Amino acid sequence: MPDKTETVVLQNEFFVVWVAPNRGMNVEKIKYKATDLIVCDSIRANQGETYAVPILYPTPNRVAHNRFSFENQTVCAKMHGVAKDFAFEVVEQDETHLTGVLRFEEGSEAYCAFPFISELWLTVELFADSVRWTYTVKNKGEKTLPYGFALHPFFKKNGATMYQVFAHSVMEMNEEKLPSGNCRELDNAYCVNYLRNVESAVLDDVFCVQNSPMARFFFENQDWQAVLYASDEFQKCVVFTPPKTDWFCIEPQTSSTNCHNLYAAGFESQSNLQLVSPHSQKSGWVELKFENKKENEQ
Repeated sequence: MPDKTETVVLQNEFFVVWVAPNRGMNVEKIKYKATDLIVCDSIRANQGETYAVPILYPTPNRVAHNRFSFENQTVCAKMHGVAKDFAFEVVEQDETHLTGVLRFEEGSEAYCAFPFISELWLTVELFADSVRWTYTVKNKGEKTLPYGFALHPFFKKNGATMYQVFAHSVMEMNEEKLPSGNCRELDNAYCVNYLRNVESAVLDDVFCVQNSPMARFFFENQDWQAVLYASDEFQKCVVFTPPKTDWFCIEPQTSSTNCHNLYAAGFESQSNLQLVSPHSQKSGWVELKFENKKENEQ
């Protein structure tokens, strides 16, 4: 097993993937054939910002007032969650897959950050044409566990970069970029369900999606496209395209930004907050799959 400072390299005929169990199971680099899709941004990493492909659990993206209430318990929360801040214990590994677990045990730092007796299991696995993340939340306590889970991939731009999100609506946001709970139809500003260049608009928004396929992107100089598929609970997707960067983000999320607080405010379906009963578990997956490019498919 790797020590706490080691990055694990997974590889097969087409992929090389670097995973850092000690940094929240962050997938720090992905190379497909000769193309870098994910690279480690050392500046963002050294500044304590998200980079590469962090795991966002149990609070994807922003949380109003850095706290939430659930079943008469108030919990201090953190933007992008806490899983990315802890080392995972590696429990299984070979050339093409790695499984780690983060235990939220009473008295541990992880439990202080998310006070639910539980475990988060994560597997990163390579196939001939895809990279898959599989998670399992195991509730080992006596109270219901509420969570959101997301990936936050920083995809590297490679020349003209086109993307499409299979969205049917967008969540209304306030000035703090927190969703109100209301969703509205897409308009010209948010029309991500047609192919568009990542440079065409500055977005940082939560879209409601069909879960699989969720989104795709491709580069002008390649004959393949990357397609995001996910299990049924992934009903949200954040698109983050800030100006003057060499990266863009398409973030598969089980739940909305600020999901716990939206749920408490009565927006249960819109929040898509995930609940695990005592002594039960829930699993899901996201897969980044490489297929022949289809530029004219709308």
